[in-house]
Amino acid sequence: MMSFRPLPSLLVAGLFGLVLSGCGGDSQPDAAAKARGGDDGDRVGSALPTAAIGGDQAADDTAPPPKGSPEWLLLEIARLRVDPVPKTNDAEDVAQEIRRRNLKIIELAEQAIAGTHRDQKRERVFDAAVHHLVEARVQLALTNDSDAIKTLYEDVAALHRRDPKSRAAAEAAFQLVEFTQEMARRHVEREPRWLTEFARQARLFAAHHPGEQGRAVAKLDSAGWSCEVHGRIEDALGCYRLIGQQFPDTPQAKQVATVLRRLELPGKPLRLAGPTFDGGFLDVERDYAGKVVLVVFWDTLSRGCREQLATIAAVSEQYRDRGLEVVGVNLDHDELAVERLLESGEIDWPAIFYVEPEQRRWNNPLVRYYGVRDIPMLWLVGRDGIVMSTQVAVDDLEQQIEPLLAR
Repeated sequence: MMSFRPLPSLLVAGLFGLVLSGCGGDSQPDAAAKARGGDDGDRVGSALPTAAIGGDQAADDTAPPPKGSPEWLLLEIARLRVDPVPKTNDAEDVAQEIRRRNLKIIELAEQAIAGTHRDQKRERVFDAAVHHLVEARVQLALTNDSDAIKTLYEDVAALHRRDPKSRAAAEAAFQLVEFTQEMARRHVEREPRWLTEFARQARLFAAHHPGEQGRAVAKLDSAGWSCEVHGRIEDALGCYRLIGQQFPDTPQAKQVATVLRRLELPGKPLRLAGPTFDGGFLDVERDYAGKVVLVVFWDTLSRGCREQLATIAAVSEQYRDRGLEVVGVNLDHDELAVERLLESGEIDWPAIFYVEPEQRRWNNPLVRYYGVRDIPMLWLVGRDGIVMSTQVAVDDLEQQIEPLLAR
C-alpha cells in the first residue's frame, strides 16, 4: 500500500451532495478558525472541484454506498467536515478537537486510497481521497507540527513517483506550494528559510507540471516578488527567469523581463535620463560623471516616501560637498503636488517628471523600463557610473555611501 498524507482544502459539497441533499459548507465558529491558524481569509489553498463518486455505485444515486467502501469512507470524511465543533470559548479545546478530526480524516483517506490507487476506473475517487488527505495534513502542518510537515512532503513525493502527470500529483504539489507560501507569510522574520522554500517549491511545481501554466506563473511571480521585497535576490531571480524561460508567451513573462533588467543592473552602467520638472533634461551618465549618485523613485502620495524624504534630504546635504548627487524619478500624477513640495524646500534635487499625463505614475517610461513595482526605491551608482545596488535601505544609506565617496 502506498503511504500518503494530506493537502489543504478539498471542498466537500459536491461529494457530499451525491449522497445527502441540502448540505452546506464548514460551519465552524471563530474559535475554530483561529485554531486552524487563521480566519477564513487565511486559509491555504483555493477551492478545488471535488470528484463525483462513480464506479461501483448503484444506479440510484441516493442509495448509500456499502459500509467500508472507498465511497463510504469519503462520505464519512464529508460528515466530519460539516459537523460543527462544540461551542466553547477555550481555543485550546477547539484546537485539540480540530486536530483529532484531521487525524481521523487522514485515517479514513488513507483507507480510501488503499482501496483505489491501483484501480484506474476509480481514479476520481482516489483523487478526492488524496485531496482530503493533503487538506488535513496541511492543516496539521500549519501548526508547525514537524511530523506533519515531514509527512506532507513525503506524500507529495509519493504521488509524484506514482504518476507525475496525474491530477492528484499536480494538486498535491500545488498545495505544498501554498503551504510554504503561508509559512513564509507567517514566519518570514523569524524563519526566512520558508521564503526560500516557497520559491523552491514554486519552481518545482512549474518544472514538474508545465501544463498548469496559470497557477505556475502566478506562484512564480508571487514568490519572486516576496523574495525581492525581503532582499533574497537570487531566489527572486530564479523565479522570474523561469517564467521567461518556461512560459515566454505569457503577459507575466513580458513584465518580469523588465524586473530582471532592474535586478541585474548591479555591476553595469546606468542608463537613466528624462525631462525634469523645471523643463530641463537630465542624463545621469552625462551630467554626473565622477559623482556618486543616489537615484530615488518617489511620489508625494506614498506615506513611505514622505517619511524617507527628510532622511534622504539630510544625507544629500551632508555629503554633497564630497561628491554625492541625488536624482529623483517622480511618479506623481498631480503636477501641483510636486510643485508645492519642490517650492517648500523639503528636497533640493532634480526630479525627472513627464509632461504627458499618460506617462506619469506607473506609466512613467523609466518605471516601466526597469520594472519598478514599489516605492520608495533607492539605487546607488559609483563614481565610475556602475550601479552598486538597486536594493538600498534608507536606514543603511550612510553606511553604503561612505565607501563609495572614499574611492
